[in-house]
Amino acid sequence: MQTDARALEVYLTQKPYSGEAVAPMPYIRIEIEWSDWENVVGKDLKLAQLSRRGPDPQMPTVRAELNLERQERI
Repeated sequence: MQTDARALEVYLTQKPYSGEAVAPMPYIRIEIEWSDWENVVGKDLKLAQLSRRGPDPQMPTVRAELNLERQERI
């Protein structure tokens, strides 16, 4: 996570990814930051804007980015 908090990071790729180095492009990376994981399982999650100020401490912070070949992150 950009905030150095505990997080789960998920990569969605078209090719197998071993978790080492950089994922093969294109890929979608999803980060979920939360400390009480039992309260996240089975719940809907909302994406947070990267520039968001004052996140709700009662909600998990979820970010996603799309990486296409030779292009910037979206």
